[in-house]
Amino acid sequence: MTTFTSPKLERAVRACASCVGLLLALEGSSFAQASTSDQAREELKKGYELKKAGHCDEAVVHLQESVRLDPELKALANLAECEGELGKLVIARTHWRSVQQLAAVGSNAAIEADAQKHVADLDARVATVTVHVGVDAPDDTRVTLDDAVLASADLAGPIPLDPGKHVLVARAAGREPGTVSLEVAEGQKKEIVVRPGAAGSALAPAATPASLSATQAAPEQPPPPPSAPESSSPWKTIGLVTAGAGVVGLGVGAVFGLKAMSDKSSAACAGTTCPNAGAASELASAQSAGTTSTIFFVAGGALAAAGATMWFLAPSGVQLSPAVGLNGAGATLRARW
Repeated sequence: MTTFTSPKLERAVRACASCVGLLLALEGSSFAQASTSDQAREELKKGYELKKAGHCDEAVVHLQESVRLDPELKALANLAECEGELGKLVIARTHWRSVQQLAAVGSNAAIEADAQKHVADLDARVATVTVHVGVDAPDDTRVTLDDAVLASADLAGPIPLDPGKHVLVARAAGREPGTVSLEVAEGQKKEIVVRPGAAGSALAPAATPASLSATQAAPEQPPPPPSAPESSSPWKTIGLVTAGAGVVGLGVGAVFGLKAMSDKSSAACAGTTCPNAGAASELASAQSAGTTSTIFFVAGGALAAAGATMWFLAPSGVQLSPAVGLNGAGATLRARW
């Protein structure tokens, strides 16, 4: 059986397959959107029923979830209204502003006007505090308001607050926290200066009664008599100098040894028989350098060994102390190895 394939037919099949895939994807996306919208409406319905029953504290949870799934006007308006009733004026004003903006985009003048009235009412009810960091505070001072870190922009102007109690804390390295508690009423405006506390210090622990009594009971011991200054042994210095001279001698011997080998190689003599006078002269120079090298090697080795011996066997300290007896005076010499 023979199968014939047309390139045009193949391209058409691929195009159809792509179209089917796109339609399926769009359908799935539409289904997901519809599902999310249904969940948002269900949460809105639960929240609205609780709000009507006077349970805004429970309604807020469902209304927040509805806004998260689908931030539409009804959910935002109901959420903002509940937040206002619970005294959460700052976030309620933010949500009413969102309602106002969405209504303006949708050309819904009635809802826009209503939201604008709520915003104006909350503007008058929201309290503010202006926080100043003390001029004597360290540069690394960090301020928190109710455990939220205040950025530089927050410290530049009034900070909106819900009515009630709040806590400001100023912290800096090496300082105790500086805490300021404040309470504001609706619409109240306050200015607060904060700064870290005093510098922290690690105080030495107090002596325990046992150790303190032991210290008081112990008799005071007289200071030890002064001893003559201890001087280092001169033999160590002599040993270092001698060993250094030996190392230099070994180096000179190595130089003459290299010269002897070089001259002997250049002479090209067979034993003591040389081809010409120049070669004989180079051979004589090589022999002389060899002798010098041997002398320096032997002397350098002996000096290095002698210096090392003096270093290791020399006394580590010599102490001269005066001695007075019945028969006269003298001195005592002590040394350690």
